[in-house]
Amino acid sequence: MRRLRWIHILYATLVVVFFVLGTIGYRKAGLSWHNAGFYSLQLYVMNYFMPEKENILIYITRLVCPIMTATGLLSIMRGFFKVLGDTIVSKMKDATAIYYDECQDTALFKHFKKVIFAGTELNKKVRSHILMFSSDVENLVFYAGMEGKIREGSKVYLKLEDVDSKLLDKSNVYYFNIYEMIARMYWKERNLIKYLRDGKLNVRVAIIGFDTIGKKLLDYGLMNNIYSLNQSIQYHIWGESKLYHNLLGDFDKMNGDEIIYHEKSWKEEIELLKEFDRIIVAESFSIELIQALLHLNSDAEIDFYNPDGIGLADVYIGENLFSFGEMSRVITEENIKTDRLYRLAKKVNYEYTVQYDETGIHSWTHPDVEAKMEEAWEKLDGFKKGSNVACADYHEIRLLVMEVLGINKDAISAEQEELLAEMEHIRWSRYHYVNHWHYAETRNDDKRLHPMLIPYAELSGAEKKKDKDAFKVLLKDVMSKEK
Repeated sequence: MRRLRWIHILYATLVVVFFVLGTIGYRKAGLSWHNAGFYSLQLYVMNYFMPEKENILIYITRLVCPIMTATGLLSIMRGFFKVLGDTIVSKMKDATAIYYDECQDTALFKHFKKVIFAGTELNKKVRSHILMFSSDVENLVFYAGMEGKIREGSKVYLKLEDVDSKLLDKSNVYYFNIYEMIARMYWKERNLIKYLRDGKLNVRVAIIGFDTIGKKLLDYGLMNNIYSLNQSIQYHIWGESKLYHNLLGDFDKMNGDEIIYHEKSWKEEIELLKEFDRIIVAESFSIELIQALLHLNSDAEIDFYNPDGIGLADVYIGENLFSFGEMSRVITEENIKTDRLYRLAKKVNYEYTVQYDETGIHSWTHPDVEAKMEEAWEKLDGFKKGSNVACADYHEIRLLVMEVLGINKDAISAEQEELLAEMEHIRWSRYHYVNHWHYAETRNDDKRLHPMLIPYAELSGAEKKKDKDAFKVLLKDVMSKEK
């Protein structure tokens, strides 16, 4: 890496400088240039020749040169053991190479197993690669240089924060967005199912701060917080939201949910915050804001974005203060690879492929069904992959809803099936809406227009069956795991 290269250059420069100083010192002590250079070099191996007249230059160099030698030897040994360790790890089946630049805190990877800290050097032996450079462009450029050089069947996990992965068409890459990971984790750990358990269907949620993390929290809240056809979750937004609002539009939520965008700051409308069930602080950490909310609404759940893991929740009085987004919990091997989630998504897609395959090639009884499932997945673009991932991601919430409503997954009635299918259709529609699709009578993928962005009741029987098939294949997977 660039920083390490400069350290090596500095080290080499200092070795030369002290060699020159030692040579000058011995020369001043009366030795010839030839002998002065020889004895100066000997200082690096602790073989000190004391002339009759020692001077300050010789004194300094005989102290510093052995230290320089020891530093170099330690660096060589460290490099040797790293190469040896990386070689051993590379031979392991599930080894992972992580690529990063000097801006990345490698301490975040300390819990990863069988990992090689590759920096900017491509490791061609492992089958799993995680690209964690500072910018999206660096990650995409590095990946372009990897193509054709890594082992066949390798998996590449590529971090994107600004580029929308759903617009990309690299079939063999798994993209991840740290802010999406935070939002997904947040709504899993801090879902609103308890309100459904208590019979409360009207929930008011405030999001203060609407930069990237605030937007992702709203996106995933809309897609995953679907608990009832009769619910009314109000999302109140404080922060710069004009562009987001214009792109999203005022779409049909298909239940009582609402999004209210506030033009004034939260400070100007602070009295309104007394009325909320949950207040999510998604802007830069502010003690002033946290304390103001604790004074203002002691009954509300107050959740604050806390990437550095500041332990405020354990300090303040009360049980309603929660932190989220701590990077050491977000950047984990499980969260980045999400193998389980992707596998469920591939099953959802393959169920659709099997149902509507006119060639007869695809079947769940195919002798090589895993390969067929992977083949069908690789044909999808980024948007369709994301749609299947979103379906699988919601399934955890669906199971909670079924538990609260007393729906037995082994014996779902026709009425319950319709309920779950309608909720799935709402989720599917919202995935399209938050990715800027709109209703049109004729489908046009290039213009993001779809005729099925209509209420479930208006769908044909064939279209309703698609929603039913989506959650049924996931329920089958859950039941197979329980047996």
